[in-house]
Amino acid sequence: MQEPTPRQARRAQIRAEKARRRKAKIRARLMEKALRHERDGAFEAFVRLMWPVVEPRDLEWAPFMSVVCHYLHRQMLGDPEYRKLLILLPPGTAKSILVSVMAPAYEWLFNPGGRSLFFTGDDDLSTRDSRRTRLALKDPTYQELLAEWCRRHDSKPWVFAQDQQEKRNFENTSRGFRQCLTLRTGVTGKRGDKMVIDDPLDVKAVILGGPEAVEKRCHEAHIIIDQALTTRVNDPRDAPKTLVMQRLHVNDPAGHALREGGWKVLCLPMHYNPEHEQASEDDPRTVPGERLHPARHTDEVIAELRRALGRHAEAQLEMNPTPSEGGAVKREWFRERYHCEPEDIAATADEVWVTADAAKKGTIEADYNAIQCHARKDGKRYLLDRTYARMGSIEYFLAMDAMIAKWSRFIVRTSGGCLVEDTANGTNYLDARSPYYMGVALVRFHPNKDTPGSDKSKAARARYLQRAAEAGAIILPAPEIAHWVGDYIENIVAFPLGANDDDMDASSQLHMRWTREDEGQVSQRSWFDMLG
Repeated sequence: MQEPTPRQARRAQIRAEKARRRKAKIRARLMEKALRHERDGAFEAFVRLMWPVVEPRDLEWAPFMSVVCHYLHRQMLGDPEYRKLLILLPPGTAKSILVSVMAPAYEWLFNPGGRSLFFTGDDDLSTRDSRRTRLALKDPTYQELLAEWCRRHDSKPWVFAQDQQEKRNFENTSRGFRQCLTLRTGVTGKRGDKMVIDDPLDVKAVILGGPEAVEKRCHEAHIIIDQALTTRVNDPRDAPKTLVMQRLHVNDPAGHALREGGWKVLCLPMHYNPEHEQASEDDPRTVPGERLHPARHTDEVIAELRRALGRHAEAQLEMNPTPSEGGAVKREWFRERYHCEPEDIAATADEVWVTADAAKKGTIEADYNAIQCHARKDGKRYLLDRTYARMGSIEYFLAMDAMIAKWSRFIVRTSGGCLVEDTANGTNYLDARSPYYMGVALVRFHPNKDTPGSDKSKAARARYLQRAAEAGAIILPAPEIAHWVGDYIENIVAFPLGANDDDMDASSQLHMRWTREDEGQVSQRSWFDMLG
């Protein structure tokens, strides 16, 4: 190779010096911005500054990463709106680096006494992120930041406590600590000020497991999160909690959190979908179908991911564990919505009925109770009202009474009734009330006796709803009329693979009776042959 001439060598030196100065200027600007921790963008600056320390690949920033940083930063600063964060991201989008590595490292700059608990579903991931955090904390750039912070705030820099430097868990001289645990090995140990749950389910176990095994894993995970993990924080009233994961199953911890409510949700699918049930107003994308990280996830890369993930691709990539074309009932069958008040429909309906599914107890392990009001008019069937919750007997009685009282004048006018599943809470309610309660006929529904044919399963009854929905006969309320309609649709289209079939049970038992009546298999009088 030909040696460069002195002139060429000098030019190369000048270019290298300019690059060094430019890099130093960027570094100084990022450090200054990161030190102003109360200003928006401070945490993002820290991430950009420290990225080479924890990740060997070059940083390819995308707008969504700024949004994730903003959410985490607001939580660090104590914004109550962001106290409980649910962040849903596809695999390969740096979610663990941002949430479980960068965030705790940055927080120790201005809150070194912070005590954080990190839970995962995989021991190796837990160890990896703990090691990355230590690398960041011990790096000269971080130590320079810490020294400057302490100089400006007249405080003493913390160091690692000599007796608390385990491979996965460590503590500093300001009494702050980072402790890692896995959901499989239990949650005993120290109490923390905040909790981070990062990918709580083992992806391989969900992908390779059978339906019953997967349901069991999901159930165990959210029971641990609900019951055990909440006891490991010092103050459950204001302890920050973050759950970050990719969707895997309708009953995964994210699905459970969404049904529970109270979480600040940031859902960013691989492709922008403004119609997604959890679409975020903070999603930086505006064009439907726009990729989350165009530089890293090209169309070819995403196609390869879809081939590798198979039937789980829709859940893991698009944060949609119920595929839009999957299940017995399709979403597209519910496109027609009504925009008037439900009472306006009931006032001119041919029939109005309350229908109720029942569960045994009101604990978090129990099934939900679904109580609904439906009407039919001119061949169309309308869902007017819905109560959906885990209830004990008293709560169930009150909810049933309230639903009947609200719609009784319409039910009585149309000679409708109240169809109640004759099991568990339903049986108790029917036994305690008169056959005509508030003027409304209470009708017992026995799944095994009243389902025609030899197949007495839930799926057999669901086929009646499926047929009506496919024919366009079922009209649901618009979201501005009923805030719960999205949850109802999720439960219906998820059947029979979904976590909860109670909405389907309540609806299908009524649709089964109506369809059989329309087809002449039963008479309207037979409704009242079942009176308690």
